[in-house]
Amino acid sequence: MKYEEARRVLEDIIDDNVDALTINFIVRRYIPEESIRDVHVRLLSYGCSADFLREHSMLLGLNPDMIESNYQTIVGWGANSTNIDRYGILLHYNSNTLARKYQALRKLGLTHEQITSIPELVARKSKVIRENYDFLRKNLGISHRTISNQLQLLTLGHNKLDEIYEKLKDWGFSFEAMARCPSLLGNHPETLQRKFDFLEIKLGVARKKIAVHPSLLTISLESLESRYNNHRKSLQTYSLNDDQAALLIRKNPQLLQIPETTFDSNLTYLSYIGLDIPTEYNLAQLLSTRPSTKRKKLAWILREVCGYSFALPEKRSELIHTLYDFISSNTNTLVHSISYLEKYRDRLKLKYQKYLDESLR
Repeated sequence: MKYEEARRVLEDIIDDNVDALTINFIVRRYIPEESIRDVHVRLLSYGCSADFLREHSMLLGLNPDMIESNYQTIVGWGANSTNIDRYGILLHYNSNTLARKYQALRKLGLTHEQITSIPELVARKSKVIRENYDFLRKNLGISHRTISNQLQLLTLGHNKLDEIYEKLKDWGFSFEAMARCPSLLGNHPETLQRKFDFLEIKLGVARKKIAVHPSLLTISLESLESRYNNHRKSLQTYSLNDDQAALLIRKNPQLLQIPETTFDSNLTYLSYIGLDIPTEYNLAQLLSTRPSTKRKKLAWILREVCGYSFALPEKRSELIHTLYDFISSNTNTLVHSISYLEKYRDRLKLKYQKYLDESLR
């Protein structure tokens, strides 16, 4: 089949312009029109979309029997008419190649379910997968288990992975920070830069603080902006002016990890129990947990420290308000976990008793 004839057939099938690379591929392989149309019918019967056919038009130049054999292989991996566009990239490889790539991934310790859940893993060159795996394990010290939960990182081009790594290192991110938040390495460099610039330049957050809270950069720029505007406005209802609210967020950028509804409900609850503005650190810590978590801690303190179970019914309401006053003066108590409070129960009882004694003077 000559070039113009091949172009005509392909454009008739996929109803769009076809790149010269695909046309030349078919011309060089002497693929007849009958074979092209046969493959087209098969791909449609598998459920491939028009967009997929346009993107993978070179499949039309493969042997129909090979396409069928490849299809049966990926069906065994979970492909069907609803997800064939994801798995369809594997139709480019013959069964032997697919088997070889599959075994290379198994040697890395990946399970069948992990391999077959991400078709790009099999489509990538085994050498690239191995290089990325070794880079994450040996250079960053990321565990196999963590990599197994971030398998998309193995499909990245090594240059891209290295570019992100160098960028994070220049910003002061430690190996430990990258290992704690490996999904950062899968970000597009420009996207990562925009989020970093928003935090550093627009909000004035110090680089070392961003590096300590790497998960900030996993949040979308739109969400960061929305949370900043919301939190800054909401904090002004908590006796802070605009500059003080902005400063609090700047010094505690981890507040931007808290969704707007959680943040606002926390402020409402802290106001309800009469908590004055605690130290900046404690406020950031208190706002990071749900009101229900704080209620459980207060209930534990009330029962285990304040003796609520032994108080007379008419004294219990007063005891609750006393607890709120105590917490307002000792906000770090509400920051600790219940297991921590249990461990230092006796010490907390002494602190509470000392507070009662001083309040009676």
